[in-house]
Amino acid sequence: MSTPSLMPISRPTTIDTRQDIELAEGVTIHLLPAGPVPRALAFAIDFAIRVGIYFVVSNVIALAEIILGDAAMGMFLISFFLIEWFYNVFFEMSARGATPGQRVMGLRVVSETGAAPTIGQSVLRNLIRTADFLPFGYALGTVMILSTKRFQRLGDLAARTLVVHNNQIDGRDQRRPILPNSVPSAAPAAEAPPIPLNPEEARAILEFEARLTSWTTARQEEIAAHAKPLLQGSASAVKPVRAIAQWLQNPLAIASPEARWQKLDDWLSALETKPKVNKYMPPPPATPWAEMPALFRQVCADLALARQRCLSPLTVERLNHLCLRGCQHLYGGQGAMRAGLLRFLGETFPRAVRSEWKIVSLCHFLFWFPFLALLFFGDRDPRWFESTLGPDGMQKLHQMYSNRDAIAGARDSLGENFAMFGHYIWNNVGICFRTFAGGLLLGVGSLFITVFNGTYIGAAAGYVTHSADPVAFWTFVAGHAAFELTGIILSGVAGLRMGLAIIAPGAATRREALGIAAERAFPILIGAALMVAAAAFIEGFWSPLDFPPWVKYTFGIALWLLTASYFLFSGRKRSALWISITYKPNCVHVCLGKRRISDSRSVGVMLGHCCVLGCPRRGLRGP
Repeated sequence: MSTPSLMPISRPTTIDTRQDIELAEGVTIHLLPAGPVPRALAFAIDFAIRVGIYFVVSNVIALAEIILGDAAMGMFLISFFLIEWFYNVFFEMSARGATPGQRVMGLRVVSETGAAPTIGQSVLRNLIRTADFLPFGYALGTVMILSTKRFQRLGDLAARTLVVHNNQIDGRDQRRPILPNSVPSAAPAAEAPPIPLNPEEARAILEFEARLTSWTTARQEEIAAHAKPLLQGSASAVKPVRAIAQWLQNPLAIASPEARWQKLDDWLSALETKPKVNKYMPPPPATPWAEMPALFRQVCADLALARQRCLSPLTVERLNHLCLRGCQHLYGGQGAMRAGLLRFLGETFPRAVRSEWKIVSLCHFLFWFPFLALLFFGDRDPRWFESTLGPDGMQKLHQMYSNRDAIAGARDSLGENFAMFGHYIWNNVGICFRTFAGGLLLGVGSLFITVFNGTYIGAAAGYVTHSADPVAFWTFVAGHAAFELTGIILSGVAGLRMGLAIIAPGAATRREALGIAAERAFPILIGAALMVAAAAFIEGFWSPLDFPPWVKYTFGIALWLLTASYFLFSGRKRSALWISITYKPNCVHVCLGKRRISDSRSVGVMLGHCCVLGCPRRGLRGP
């Protein structure tokens, strides 16, 4: 005999944007990616806030200019640079993981694993905003959001992040509104169903109990009548159905769940908000960090059990939100940047550059070939200079580098050294970021900017060399050229790596290839930005100084040799000689060997040579 069941309910097909992810605890939680409308509104709010910040900063620096002089302009440019590129990063690295606009709209930035994004992911997704903005008004980003099932723009795809809804689920009051003509009554005692229920039937009964007070008595009887096959001939179906709902809502295997749910909620809220300081009331006792992982695992188990027993959808949603918040705090924020700046500069950055030696060679050729061509052959046909620089550019270069006094005058027009430093940070580092973001346009943007920079800088150097004072020009640029030009080229390398991932993803999907390329390109981009920033410091404080030409040239050549040696040898595996002396009766064994030290400090013996003193035997022997 077939088991009676509820009548199947025909439901229209709906668009479900939920994304399920599995945590290390073995439980599956779901995320709700945000669409273009709430994200656009959040961006509009953040844009208004940034405009207000610009206004406040400009007025404060205008007042500080009375005391600081021209250095205030450098402070303004650096502040403008930081706000433009790192406004979102600052707020996304906070405990709430959202900018003010995103918080107003109930949004949050998370990793694809559900954890909080690392600082590298946040920086990467925000640097690529330049590509998402093209051709204007975030047109490309909007198209990508509408084209991906997770509503991800290019920056999110590369950084493997999501913008999700972060609405707070309280779960303490899950009752529906009571209608005036409804007759509320006390819930009956829990009773197990006379026959096993499938998940659809259990959810239907729980939904009936949750919406009971929204219906009249006649409507309750009408809907409950559909469950009569489960009740074995009861006259009124409302009370038995409610009894089964009470049995379903009772989590028999969960002992006092509300206490630990609330405990985890309070702990997470304390991390996400700054507690108010009251001098008359002592601060509440904080739950030790050591207890939180175990408490989080218990709540994850409660979520899995709640789904298995088909508890109230609001209860399941509340537990899902608690698990998601706990995952963001326990597993988020750990990235390569925590390994330290020295290790990044000593190992990660040069190794990343050497691993992309083919692209590095291509970008160097695309930069240096037009540079050298215009530098050495442009004087044969000055029209090359005019077509590249333009009459205004040629006149400006002639006025600036006609002699050393002209350079000093140009420096005075920009202000003090710090003002020049701020100008170069805002302009040159911004060019690096835009060159990288241009690589997302199938690599065309990075290639174009690299070739254009080589052509323009070569034309400028060639024109000044043949038509102005070459000593004044080369003594000025010799100090910072090594870091600045190499950094610009490497930013093109990072962008071209991203573009190749889109053009030729290989065996992986384009989404996967873009994420892998971002992991390889991001260290190169950060290292290039640091090199350009160091060049800006040299250009602002060293290059304008009046030293003899041989001092300037020596300093510049030393930096070029240092740069080449850094990328060729830094971060490679190191070898060390060792000596082992073993004392035995009537002889002494002296063993020479060579050990290779890898990144993890593990030691492997490459060669061992043993000399036996006081003993007639000599020869090769392993250690």
